[in-house]
Amino acid sequence: MDEETAEVLAELYGLITNVYKAKDIRTAEAAKVIENIQRDLNIALMNELAIIFYPLSK
Repeated sequence: MDEETAEVLAELYGLITNVYKAKDIRTAEAAKVIENIQRDLNIALMNELAIIFYPLSK
């Protein structure tokens, strides 16, 4: 993606959320992997807590 296209897309997405442009594709992919891991861990934690606490809600 060229810089001009990146700017147009950043402005468009900037209308609905904060935009952080990575310096290169490796940095962007690393951030994506970390974010996905964080989301997966949060979902797994909530699932485990639901299993642990479910009997208490009866």
